[in-house]
Amino acid sequence: MLRRRIGFRLTGAVAATALVTISVFAYVNIRSHSRSLLSEVERHAQQLSDAVKSGTEYDMMGNQRERIHESIKRMGNQPSIERIRVMNKTGAVIYSSDAGEIGKMVDKKAESCYMCHSAGRPLERLEMKERTRVFRLQPGGARTLGIINPIYNTPGCWTAACHAHPRSQVVLGVLDVTLPLAEADKDIRRAQVEVVVFAVSAILALSLIVAFLVRRWVDVPVAELV
Repeated sequence: MLRRRIGFRLTGAVAATALVTISVFAYVNIRSHSRSLLSEVERHAQQLSDAVKSGTEYDMMGNQRERIHESIKRMGNQPSIERIRVMNKTGAVIYSSDAGEIGKMVDKKAESCYMCHSAGRPLERLEMKERTRVFRLQPGGARTLGIINPIYNTPGCWTAACHAHPRSQVVLGVLDVTLPLAEADKDIRRAQVEVVVFAVSAILALSLIVAFLVRRWVDVPVAELV
């Protein structure tokens, strides 16, 4: 009876230690994988935003509104893109892949505007991490990653004859690009399941090995000694 009690205690102690250690490893691994995957999506979103901004810059300089609208609509209808829109400094949507929101005012307390207006006035410069946010368009819906790209005033803007802006106006508006995170979340969930399965399997395997060793190196010698 004493032999069994010692064996159970040794096996339980090792199993508990393995459970804590592997659980911490699994948690850190999942967090690291999620951050890495999200960072990759953010990098892709930034590249996409810069491409949209660069692709429409010439038409914006020439005030080619119809061409800008068609370009944004065409790019925004891609399956990998949720929405593309351009807002002026007052918060009015002037271009959007969703034609129904053109001309509407956005909520400055919403995700796409909060970081710029959180100080009570529009910020002129934002760090990269402050340009991105993860949110849900609908409660309980899939996650979405959004990135804002300020449109700054350039010499070509304040000297243009067609739609010149005052030189003192630093920010003319903002380009807002949102991407669905459904595929990324699916990969994260798959990785979570794989890590959990590995952790449970490792704990069970280690417990069985320890139980076998305890029986062979503790129970049998003690029985022989008795």
